[in-house]
Amino acid sequence: MPPATRRPKHAPMLLSALLALLVASLPAGAPPASAANSSITANPSTLQLTVPLGQSSTSTATITNLSSSTLSPAIFEAYAPPIALARTSADHVQQAVALPRQTNRLDTQLLWDFQAAPDQQSDFLIYMRDQADLSAAYQISDWAERGRYVYQTLVDHAARSQHDLRGQLAARGLRAQPLWIVNAILVHGALADAQALSARADVALIRANHTASLPQPEQDGQASAERCNPSQPSDSVCWNIHQIGADRVWSDFGVTGQGIVVANIDTGVRYDHPGLAARYRGALGDGRYDHNYNWFDPVSERPAPQDDNGHGTHTMGTIVASGGAGS
Repeated sequence: MPPATRRPKHAPMLLSALLALLVASLPAGAPPASAANSSITANPSTLQLTVPLGQSSTSTATITNLSSSTLSPAIFEAYAPPIALARTSADHVQQAVALPRQTNRLDTQLLWDFQAAPDQQSDFLIYMRDQADLSAAYQISDWAERGRYVYQTLVDHAARSQHDLRGQLAARGLRAQPLWIVNAILVHGALADAQALSARADVALIRANHTASLPQPEQDGQASAERCNPSQPSDSVCWNIHQIGADRVWSDFGVTGQGIVVANIDTGVRYDHPGLAARYRGALGDGRYDHNYNWFDPVSERPAPQDDNGHGTHTMGTIVASGGAGS
């Protein structure tokens, strides 16, 4: 995808390299090649040289053609194979839904919620300590079958592990809604209920039912307090930039992203978009562009950047667009 005009600071790439010399027509009976360097291995059709990380190696190998056809050697550079997702039982690592980060076992926000409610009761979420192990899903290659496995595992695990707790909730007369994507139960009760339930060994934490909201859009001509105008330097920082603290990185540390090349992997990019054209590294000026090494389409192999969806252009605009045209 087309990167922006910013230039990178080159960092060393620490990768092990594997140099393979493929001799396709070498007969099966030919003796293996040999060399003084013990890192060289060979079979009748492949000669491999492994170079350790951070080292260089010079080796000489002699290939004798015992066939009646002409040899056509080819040299390829390869990297170490990626780590497989599948894990053996000996190297099992549990994959489970992550619980919310919370300092106390009982969310302190609940104290305010109970006090503010007329009947001194409020909703709260009970998160179970035992979350379903989904690591076996990585062994399933079929996407639909993997989805069925994950769904059934979560539902069954929640039903089993919540059984005793649901009984206690019913005995206390509390209204409850079992959840299964994360192993938890939504409960409506009082502070005494939350305190008693938090003492259970199978409960990881109890959390208030927090509500998140977005800023309201402008209505009836009334300007929102979060309004911003990227085209005006005095009012260029919008609420979302404040939310992630990016403006503090700019002002406190002087880090603006200048000199950095970025790229995205998406539906493509409309490189001549008014908000992106000047930021495209392939822009030469005067409406001329060079897409070589600035754009790569592994699917359709299109020579110039295109976006048949719009999503990729939108995300690239979020990253590097300029002015009021999408920054």
